Amino acid sequence: MQNVKYYFCVVALRLLLAIWPPSYIHPDEFFQSQEVLAGSILRTRVLIPWEFESNVGDHSNSKPPPSRTIVTPGLTSGTSFVLLSFLSQLFHAPMFVSGTMLLYMPRIFMATVTLLVDFVILSISSGGEDWTSSSQEQSGRDRSGGRSGGSSGGSSGGSTMIAKYLLGTSWVAISFFPRPFSNTCELVALACSFGVLLKSPAGRSRSRMLGILLAAGTFTRFTFIVFFLPLGVALLLQQDALFVRELNRRTKDSSISISVTVQHVSIDARVRATINVLLDGALGALITSLCFIAVDSLYFGQFTITPLNNALYNMDVSNLSEHGLHPRWLHFIVNMPLLFGPMAMLTYGIAASKMWSVEWDTVVNANACSINVDMLCLWCILSGLGFLSIAPHQEARFLVPLLVPVILVCSSCLSRGVHYQTKGVYRPVMMLVLIFNVLLLLLFGVFHQGGLLRSLLYLEKLKISNPSRSYEAYYFKTHMPPRFLLSNHGLPGDLGDCNIVDLKSTNVEGLRRQLAERTSVSAELLTLVIAPKSVRLESDLTLSRCLHLKTMFWPHLSTEDLPQSFSELELQVFEQTAPCIYK
Repeated sequence: MQNVKYYFCVVALRLLLAIWPPSYIHPDEFFQSQEVLAGSILRTRVLIPWEFESNVGDHSNSKPPPSRTIVTPGLTSGTSFVLLSFLSQLFHAPMFVSGTMLLYMPRIFMATVTLLVDFVILSISSGGEDWTSSSQEQSGRDRSGGRSGGSSGGSSGGSTMIAKYLLGTSWVAISFFPRPFSNTCELVALACSFGVLLKSPAGRSRSRMLGILLAAGTFTRFTFIVFFLPLGVALLLQQDALFVRELNRRTKDSSISISVTVQHVSIDARVRATINVLLDGALGALITSLCFIAVDSLYFGQFTITPLNNALYNMDVSNLSEHGLHPRWLHFIVNMPLLFGPMAMLTYGIAASKMWSVEWDTVVNANACSINVDMLCLWCILSGLGFLSIAPHQEARFLVPLLVPVILVCSSCLSRGVHYQTKGVYRPVMMLVLIFNVLLLLLFGVFHQGGLLRSLLYLEKLKISNPSRSYEAYYFKTHMPPRFLLSNHGLPGDLGDCNIVDLKSTNVEGLRRQLAERTSVSAELLTLVIAPKSVRLESDLTLSRCLHLKTMFWPHLSTEDLPQSFSELELQVFEQTAPCIYK
């Protein structure tokens, strides 16, 4: 019953903050999912990023090959769009393909799917020794005849309550889970991998399932490999320990010897058993990869292995420089604390204390054939953080999948702290976690670009209310506006069409020049300027004569032009009412 209440509360909170205000974290949440699928399924005019464009016929080799799979966004956004399109045609109701429905349906879908992450984390944290024994009794045999072990490393009932608290209050979970980010999908794949490794019986099915998850995660983002690597090593080590234990049992049953140890087992036999595990995993990965390759190749009209193309693209520093180059320490010093706050500091402290006290235990206990969950999580964090820090382009969202191991290792540590009567430290840490997440949630989940999506829905209402006009909207000092919310089917300038002009972070002079090109104001064309209040267009001598404030949206924070006061946390929509004479 407590779990039901937990799931209800977290889903309600995530959906509430995904719907209002619909903040905007990063352009990739739209331009690697909804924007692309709206063009493919609904045939609307959208802006397709280069990652999803085919380079067939590009004899100059100026365009890079497609580097993003269409399968993952097809599942997260495409299924919602197909359903909405079907309902619209079935009931002759255009409202099903309105901007509001196109925005929120994928978020509802993602909020539902990401419950898998909650389920896996809570089930692992509640396992403890009880789960270890139960798993050993119920597990099936693999090729070597072994049986799966469980987990060790400090899970308990108290750990479950702490994991609920850490996950339920995490601004990353609240803000990222309902959004069709590729990083969120990568997180789901990692969580499922943890669940399969730690909760499924050892055997061929587990190996194949992990191979399937490895392939699906890698096609979603090729960086998934570095998060998955410690889990793959743990699988091989546990299977080897199970093989040795089973050989011991058979030797004992045959009354030959009861003292057979790992050292006495034939190396060749152990290698063959390990290769069998690898082959099982490779089979699942191969079948899944072939499915992804087939769908992507059909979609792009050319043979395409998207993770390979993406990896090759990112190996060229000149390509990464177009997206921004960062110091190698950014992930470790800035991005981890930005995402996880006190949990990041606690994780660093746990890792340092184990290394300092020479307690860096092995991931797999060879005698018990069990996996140490704490050590697995630490190695997963170190692997992901270490390998991604090698790349010169580092964004905080790249580390989102680490939410799973961070919460598991922190909840385990904090639960032991409660048992050791260290509540003097435990309670302040939990309070810091809450304060940090509330502040970051307000920043990224409420204020950050909070008016941009609402301004697009406002433009859609203008189109519907007066289809006898055409519209042109200039977005100034904002994130890139997605076009799919407007459902444009014609060409710019057609009646009922709303054309978006993204001025990005150009200066005010550039905006003046753009508006000055319109030497007259037509009754058939409505020109709008959408900009944060912090740019103070009303105080500009030229623009104040030709722009009239129509409406505004609060709250809105543009990092492209930071506000000077609380009153400037607005996104303003201006209408051009007269020619802008630029001198």
